[in-house]
Amino acid sequence: MDWSGPLTALLGSLGFSLLFNVRGWRLLAGALGGGVTWALYLALSRLTGEEYLSYGLASLAAALYAQVMARWMKGPASVFLLPCIIPLIPGGMLYYTMLEMVQGHWTQAAQQGVATLKAAGAIAIGLAGASSLEALARAVIRRIMK
Repeated sequence: MDWSGPLTALLGSLGFSLLFNVRGWRLLAGALGGGVTWALYLALSRLTGEEYLSYGLASLAAALYAQVMARWMKGPASVFLLPCIIPLIPGGMLYYTMLEMVQGHWTQAAQQGVATLKAAGAIAIGLAGASSLEALARAVIRRIMK
């Protein structure tokens, strides 16, 4: 496996963590989460061949990681979630959508735009799924403890 992509994602996530004024071990945890999220996306896309499924599962894993880190490091989950999700944002896809529009290639722009929306939707579904799983786990734990 080529480690340049996950390493670059880790560094990008580190930069965004610094931008969000995260300090200490939380800074490293957020950056590590970004690198691992991107590595997971790459592994899933090679394994399944499904780009949007890979986006969804990687964002699900990122959100679950953020929840675990938030509990462990006693901080808000968003401090960990935002740097983890940054590598997944389909910025390149959006750029190519806009490029096709500027060049007047409306059919290609529409196709690229739909692909961009599918990727963003898969990420959103993964994040919502993690939130649902967390609520389910809390309910099960609460029920077991009674």
